[in-house]
Amino acid sequence: MLMDPIELSLLLERLEFSQQKSSRLLGRVTVGSSVTVRNRNTNEKITVTLVPPELADPESQLISFISPLGSSLLGLRLGDVSKNGMSLPLTRKK
Repeated sequence: MLMDPIELSLLLERLEFSQQKSSRLLGRVTVGSSVTVRNRNTNEKITVTLVPPELADPESQLISFISPLGSSLLGLRLGDVSKNGMSLPLTRKK
């Protein structure tokens, strides 16, 4: 999957910042987070874990943080709605 270099750079900055202990992103979705998301149109719920691209396995719900779903979930908190219409209504585990 190819990404726009500027978009990739911004995503990597968000990822780096989210890993800092003093980050305001504590309590938000980061790489390694397992989250249950709900499709607002169908009410279908799935639990996924954000992982680095080399560990991604969609059939096992291991989603790359650079995938469209993964990148839209990074930085969200419980109850937030992603730009692709997925919401985080239930749980977040680290």
